[in-house]
Amino acid sequence: MLVRTVKFLASLCALYLWLIARPALPNEDSPKTAEYRVDVQFERVDSLHVEFVVDLVNPGPIAALTLPLRWGNGRSVYRLDSADYRGLRTEYFALKTFRVDSTMQNVLIGLISDLGGNYPPLEAGAGGIARLHFSSKRPTSTQLSLDTTFIPPHNTLQLVTPDVRAIRPAFHTADSAKPQN
Repeated sequence: MLVRTVKFLASLCALYLWLIARPALPNEDSPKTAEYRVDVQFERVDSLHVEFVVDLVNPGPIAALTLPLRWGNGRSVYRLDSADYRGLRTEYFALKTFRVDSTMQNVLIGLISDLGGNYPPLEAGAGGIARLHFSSKRPTSTQLSLDTTFIPPHNTLQLVTPDVRAIRPAFHTADSAKPQN
């Protein structure tokens, strides 16, 4: 567990250093932030499980992203079990980090497409980038919603282009449907 935590923190530090190490570019060259969007879509539910897919609409290439999410406002009966990327646009990414804080009911997902020149950035397009699996210990009809959040020390919803420009995309979420009993 300690090794995973150290690797996770090291990868976030590397992303942060990558962001600040490059000189800032003029604003007129920066991507139009309004065109970039992260959507959280409800996908499947039963009385014990809820699944969400995080979609990204990006008109330009993306090299990395941080995705801090929260749920439940401290009162949710759901817990986040896992994230997976199979069959999604980020499946090939070199680094996929996932850190859950069940007490604070938040998760920090970090994705970096390439760490050594072997993988291309995420191409322009739209579609799923992560699938989140939630569960409850007992059947419930409680709805679950996700929102973006700030996770200390400096983690906000942010995309990074291959030429190291930061983009703060729009964020849209959907509540889960009431589970079937």
